[in-house]
Amino acid sequence: GSVIISPNQTGQRTYTVKATDESQCFSTKQIDINVNDIPSITVIGDRRVCPNTEAELKVQGNYTVNWYDTNDRLIETSNSSEAFKPIITKDTTFIVEIVDNKACSKKDSVKLTVKRIPEIQFKGEKSICLGSTAEITLVGNSGGKNYLQQENGTFALLTTTSISLTPETV
Repeated sequence: GSVIISPNQTGQRTYTVKATDESQCFSTKQIDINVNDIPSITVIGDRRVCPNTEAELKVQGNYTVNWYDTNDRLIETSNSSEAFKPIITKDTTFIVEIVDNKACSKKDSVKLTVKRIPEIQFKGEKSICLGSTAEITLVGNSGGKNYLQQENGTFALLTTTSISLTPETV
């Protein structure tokens, strides 16, 4: 038969095994087993990304890294010095597994959230007369910066979320 041990401390552990047959003859043997610690996972990288963009996640340490989807299908294997760069289209959870040089491993989940895209709403007429105005309102861009492209192709920073445009004569 076999014996299963489940140590609860790391380090060198000595186990004594005794085998006895039906006539009570026995033998004993000491077995030394080195119990290694389970590695800890630290994932670095922005977990909030713009839609349809590449996220960049790295694992700190010196490990073999396996990335899985939530159905436990392997997506990529690399070492911890290489970034995992999935393209994110919706909120997504990945499972990351690290394996150290002693074959000890640990898994954890990493959730990536898609940021809300600022919405630009146009109020008013799309055809206006010279000297009239059209209003553009920016919605959902809290904390972000808004720009207006000038006729020369450069972008000017806007200090408000609602602007009125008046066409100029040429």
